[in-house]
Amino acid sequence: IFVKSNKSWISPQIDDKRIKEFNLAKKTFGINDIVTHASYLVNLASDKEDVVQKSIRSLFLELEACDKLGISYLVLHPGS
Repeated sequence: IFVKSNKSWISPQIDDKRIKEFNLAKKTFGINDIVTHASYLVNLASDKEDVVQKSIRSLFLELEACDKLGISYLVLHPGS
């Protein structure tokens, strides 16, 4: 799964309502361990400074979202 759109730099706020809904869904379906995937735009190895800065910010927000949702794993491809 993704915690935000995988093709957009925009990260929506994850409010208490979304957190409760997510936790209820995990409990309802008996899901314990979740792996999420970082946005496809993240490219920490880019030679373009603006892309690197956007990537750092996006990754930070995705990790923050994972923390709020209790997701322990984030797949990341560093880029090229």
